[in-house]
Amino acid sequence: MPDEMTPAPLDARLETLAAARFESVLRRNPVLATFMGRHAADDRLGDLSPEGVERDLAEVRSYIADLEALDPTDLSAGARFERELALWTARKERFTSEEIRHWERRATAVDEVGDGLFGLFARDFAPLTARLESISGRLEDAPRVMAVQRRRLTRRPVALWHQVELRQAEELPTFFAEIEASARGAWADDEPRLDRLRKAIGRANAALEDYRGWLREGLGSADDDFALGRERYDELVALRAFDGLTSDDILEIGEQQLADQKAARVAVAREIDPHADEAEVLDRVKNDHPATFEQALDEYRTAMLRARAHLIERGLV
Repeated sequence: MPDEMTPAPLDARLETLAAARFESVLRRNPVLATFMGRHAADDRLGDLSPEGVERDLAEVRSYIADLEALDPTDLSAGARFERELALWTARKERFTSEEIRHWERRATAVDEVGDGLFGLFARDFAPLTARLESISGRLEDAPRVMAVQRRRLTRRPVALWHQVELRQAEELPTFFAEIEASARGAWADDEPRLDRLRKAIGRANAALEDYRGWLREGLGSADDDFALGRERYDELVALRAFDGLTSDDILEIGEQQLADQKAARVAVAREIDPHADEAEVLDRVKNDHPATFEQALDEYRTAMLRARAHLIERGLV
């Protein structure tokens, strides 16, 4: 077996497999690619169709097979670790998609659209005018994403997830309006580009209105039966490799932590005011906040700058 420092015969093969997998994931997930700093597909959204899910699943199965075919004895120590980590991750992804199949019961079109726009709007990796071009493209793609989402929900939707998606769908037009307001300033002298964006927002809003109606209709048949059951949950825990811990072990740790944190909170409340109970002190702390959004934003900025200075002063980054 190769030693820890010497490259082994299959190290390059593992690196090739991992690199190909990484590139494929980004290619199939343009929104993720944007957040990862890859901007070739900033004007597109992902494929939420059931066929897209099956393609992803077929690819992860193939990736697992390729990793399993690598003989660990022909890998260096570091590469063996990387192979094991990749296998754990891929097997959990396969189990989640193949067995749990949340994608058949959970609508995520608003996440895809909202995250896709936010990653372009909030990050200044390029001039705003260039990012607005990509935003226009993603807005034009939004009706497709919302339409194809409907074909993916083939089982009874989970009520809570459906309600969250509906609430987000109701809030998304406000974000569209904020984008348009910024575009009016950036493209004050470029009516054709501004007109394209406005039309894209109009079509996206129309698709959202239709999508919200579909979500409301779906709530009528939704339920709250989403628990995996003991057998599947135990399998998921095993795939997460919690150092041999079973679900019972994890539950015991969680209950102990809950009790410990409760006791600690009671102790802190007593330090703040020994004459008040925990609930009263907690309510007092919660109500100690800035009076306006602008003041809260200023305090947030101050806290972030202080944290940044702390990291720099101590050479942590």
